[in-house]
Amino acid sequence: METIQTFLITAIERTGSNLLAGMLDSHPEITCHHELFHSKEIYYSLSHRSEMSGLFPIGRRNENPGKFLDFIWNYDYKKNNRAIGFKMFPGHNDSLLDQLLQDPAVKKIILERTNALHLYTSLLISRNTGVYSFLIKDDKKPPGPMKVEFDVKAFFEYDKRNRAFYNHVENTLKQTRQDFKRLQYETMLKESEKIALLEFLGVNAQPELLEVRHKKQNPPRLKDRISNYQQVTSELKGTPYEIFLDP
Repeated sequence: METIQTFLITAIERTGSNLLAGMLDSHPEITCHHELFHSKEIYYSLSHRSEMSGLFPIGRRNENPGKFLDFIWNYDYKKNNRAIGFKMFPGHNDSLLDQLLQDPAVKKIILERTNALHLYTSLLISRNTGVYSFLIKDDKKPPGPMKVEFDVKAFFEYDKRNRAFYNHVENTLKQTRQDFKRLQYETMLKESEKIALLEFLGVNAQPELLEVRHKKQNPPRLKDRISNYQQVTSELKGTPYEIFLDP
């Protein structure tokens, strides 16, 4: 029997992790779950969400996360899987995350978003609307453009926490001499990136096997997202974040 490759997507919110997980799950040889260790819900793979919902109560998952993970790795997906994975954010289950980071049998994908200002405003908007993803196949439309107030001091603290998380992940992988695949939100849909990712997971690397299932929610320009954009521009001038402002 062929060994199935397990993998973990490590990321923070609003880095395009729904887009990535949904796209990987569309591949005929991959099952990719979403936030399996979310505090309020178990977000299974889009392809298996209805059939798996309720099979493993959330309380039982919390009591025995290792047993839940065994359930995920060994479930009969009725699919020619060669790779099974899911995504984790900081705060989901940090002790389990550290265990997985140190396990060389589980391949690691590090997903980041280069533009920290787009990242933060996307988070603020989602928290205000309560909308975190939109599927292309859904009839409903994303809410109209929404502007949020941007607190530069709060952003600095937010970005500091994010950098500490990614440094911890990368340092752990380097100390344990593991290979990993780094992806950027801004470039992960390029054909070359898709091929490299599929090759990393050991599956059929034809990029046309991947389907984009999610749509973007927010306008591309920061001034269309931030109500106090001129103030933010002034406060970020001369900082490393100035390069992320609108051209």
